[in-house]
Amino acid sequence: MSPSPRAVFLANDAVFEQGLAFLESFRAFNPNLRLSMIPFADDVEKFQRIQSVYAFDILTFGMTRWDALAKEFYPGAPTKYMNRLRKLSVFDAKGAATIYLDIDTVVLKDLSFLAEPLASGKADLICTATANDPWVYNQTYKDHPKLRLSRRFSDGFFAFNPRKVDADLAYNTIVANKDLFLSVRAEVYSQPATNFVADMNSLQIGEVFRLFPNISPQAWYNSPKLNWIDNQVVSDDGREVLFVHWAGPVEMSEKVRFRELFDTYCNRGRSRAVGHIWDDATESGDRSTGLSEDAV
Repeated sequence: MSPSPRAVFLANDAVFEQGLAFLESFRAFNPNLRLSMIPFADDVEKFQRIQSVYAFDILTFGMTRWDALAKEFYPGAPTKYMNRLRKLSVFDAKGAATIYLDIDTVVLKDLSFLAEPLASGKADLICTATANDPWVYNQTYKDHPKLRLSRRFSDGFFAFNPRKVDADLAYNTIVANKDLFLSVRAEVYSQPATNFVADMNSLQIGEVFRLFPNISPQAWYNSPKLNWIDNQVVSDDGREVLFVHWAGPVEMSEKVRFRELFDTYCNRGRSRAVGHIWDDATESGDRSTGLSEDAV
């Protein structure tokens, strides 16, 4: 039996509503997994208040060098986006296996099974979506031997073996190959960097649905193959859905797909947070359910 993995997410109070939905769903299916939060910014007071409710710790290391690299790589970026490379401090989180999940995700299954293929060597890194163009590299990546076979995975979710890659290796890989990275990256934030670390170190990439045939490859909220039937997320292929990911700042209007799913867990989280964040169930302060443009 493989040791339990550790899960990590990235957040600040600007996305607290999404945090409630994520935490409530995560703990519904993963009551015992160790969970850690990377602070995206300094405003994390609301998350600090519910640490005991959802049993997670807030990481306090590894941010400085990623912030400095982001400042160097994205000099014209708005200040609110400058901490995007903090996601890579997930490689500082030690454990038998480490799982990263974006905050705009509702978890639908126990994730502990992901540790086995990492522990057994079937994969060094596990992902869902691959060929995630054009959000990883520009087309010049095909000119470079180390990158030519890149899987170009979505880094809204990935699990990795910490014995194969840690924060020092990740940072040194990017810095030592800075010119190449800057020439091939897509004009987005962390996703090119996480892929570059995996590709330059020849990590063996495994997709969840290939390692586990009972799991559907569908996870993106707008996938036409996912449906909301009898208050459940159902995949057209009949396989189990691991999670639903809204994949970036999306306005959580009444019409957004799987709004019912989001509301279910967000409302449960609100009820659980009463007394920690709000005085009572009606005095809520700011309870916007929009996925803020400041979202991670």
